[in-house]
Amino acid sequence: DVRRALGITSVKKAQSLIQRREGEKIQKGDVIAETGGLFSRVIRAPYDGVIVAVGGSQVWIEALGEPFKLRAGMPGTVTDVIADRGAILETSGALVQAVWGNGLVDLGMLLSLARTADDELTRDRLDVSMRGAVVLGGYVDKAEVLKAAADLQLRGLVLASINPNILRNAAALKFPVILVEGFGRIPFNATAYRLLTSNEKRDAALNATPWDVYTGERPEI
Repeated sequence: DVRRALGITSVKKAQSLIQRREGEKIQKGDVIAETGGLFSRVIRAPYDGVIVAVGGSQVWIEALGEPFKLRAGMPGTVTDVIADRGAILETSGALVQAVWGNGLVDLGMLLSLARTADDELTRDRLDVSMRGAVVLGGYVDKAEVLKAAADLQLRGLVLASINPNILRNAAALKFPVILVEGFGRIPFNATAYRLLTSNEKRDAALNATPWDVYTGERPEI
């Protein structure tokens, strides 16, 4: 409100002091209106934005916020964009749905350390050659395994199951963690194990979104 901010009684006078027009892009600190003279009073833009309306001694600014980044989570092609909602991606591959995820998204080459469907992943089987990969393990019993995975900066960890006592450790990792079967020592189901191990050394896209029973959305590999 230029009139009120500058202490001017006349709306017409205040309107004449506005230096901006509708549609102009402005940056924080740009002059919006100024009285001039020896003791000039100035109104400056409080943030970056666009002038959306000017009238009645008022200037309306649409602020420019930080862009929201939504990762695709998989390689593919954008086939459609839904205004103000999102995009539809098309890809080809195999899909495994799971029961728990820590909410993160990433992708990388899949390396399998699960020699059998009920195998246990231990600290000594993780080494520097796996850095940047998505590791497929079986059951994890100890928190030291998760710490070693974090130190290696994996791109993801796909497990059959986990000791529920270390679930908080898994949730705190900075890369996606997905449990295909659940909590306690549960082996991979035969179909998921065959599908995952037969695609070793291919790109694996992990969407470790939490399972939502209302929408049906589940963690996916």
